[in-house]
Amino acid sequence: VKAAVQNIARLTVDHVYGEVEEIPASIEGGAINSIVCNVGDVIFSEGDLTYNGVSMGALSIEEDQDGNVRLGLTRTNEFGVSAMKYLSVTGASFEQNADGEYLLEAEHLKAYFDAHHFDEETGLPVDYASGGIWAELRTTSRMEVAVETRVTEDGDEYSVLTFGRTLSTEQDAEPIDSEIRIGLGPNGVPAQLAQLGFRTGVYLTGQMKEDLLVFATGPEGAAFELGATYTTGSRDAITSLRQEPFEVVFTAPDRYQILDVTTNTVVTERHYDPLIGIQYRGLTLSLNAEPLEGDRFRVDGNQDGIGNNETALRLAALQNERIVGGGGGYTLSEAYGNLVGDIGNTAFQASISQKALEVVKDQAVQARDKVSGVSLDQEAADLIRYQQAYQASAKVMQTANTLFDAILGIR
Repeated sequence: VKAAVQNIARLTVDHVYGEVEEIPASIEGGAINSIVCNVGDVIFSEGDLTYNGVSMGALSIEEDQDGNVRLGLTRTNEFGVSAMKYLSVTGASFEQNADGEYLLEAEHLKAYFDAHHFDEETGLPVDYASGGIWAELRTTSRMEVAVETRVTEDGDEYSVLTFGRTLSTEQDAEPIDSEIRIGLGPNGVPAQLAQLGFRTGVYLTGQMKEDLLVFATGPEGAAFELGATYTTGSRDAITSLRQEPFEVVFTAPDRYQILDVTTNTVVTERHYDPLIGIQYRGLTLSLNAEPLEGDRFRVDGNQDGIGNNETALRLAALQNERIVGGGGGYTLSEAYGNLVGDIGNTAFQASISQKALEVVKDQAVQARDKVSGVSLDQEAADLIRYQQAYQASAKVMQTANTLFDAILGIR
């Protein structure tokens, strides 16, 4: 089980690399089930597990001089000298089941990993003040091990172990300190990782094209579990067959094999019944004569063969398929009708808006003319009136001249 610190330069809105974002290394196990044990039982032998490449000590359940059940950590040096120390467990004590057996919980496993941390200040493992073989427990510094309580959808609580590392860059520590690694030693078995909440099986994701064969080796009576999950979906059988051509090879007049052309592997071997024909993945092949040993028939996508009217039929079927607007949408005719209707409504609304705006324009012109406009009729009337006044004044002057001449003519 492995995790590393990642430093990723995110792209900014201008599509250039911005500040480097640190993603801490983290490991999260699954549910921790109780480990049932008795006093003196060894849970993990020395070297069964490795923590960042360093062998972990042996974990056992012991009884101290006061008769209290405690966790024991044992280490053996290169000279074969062994020493054991008791681990302090915070916030947890041993419980017993109905049979009097003790239950090892997530908090106890956390103490086991905490004991293998290196204290930079004292130069010794955490919680210990003596040197010697205990100094060999050094694995890494600045690690974080925690027990977290989770809740299932049904409301049941369970515990998980989480491991974390928050180094900024590899320059802050040695490369071995830049990641988290939990592995198996020479004598470790996958079941021990499972006790820590990690999956230890082989998991295949994605779609399996054909049958899956599983071969297991081990002692007589050994067993394993095999399970699968799936989701329902749709599959285009024709497209799938075209992408995966196969051959039918007769090994005898009444026996045939189906050979995958791409991988050149035998998919299946069957008995041939002329009344049933050859059936494979929804395809039925019928022969008009008895086959002979060595006969081969290839079924592929017809990429270089004679065409048919399949494409024309699919084009004709488009008129009834609701392909516009996603599933449950409209056919092409319905979508075209809706588009024409929308354009007509938009044009009609635009016409009404144009007429309304013309009325507004006329009202604005009239309002302007009342303030600063000139009336041609009024100006013409004024001109006639001024003309008549001028003519009247001219007549008065003419009369005055006549009278003046008459006065001058009196002798």
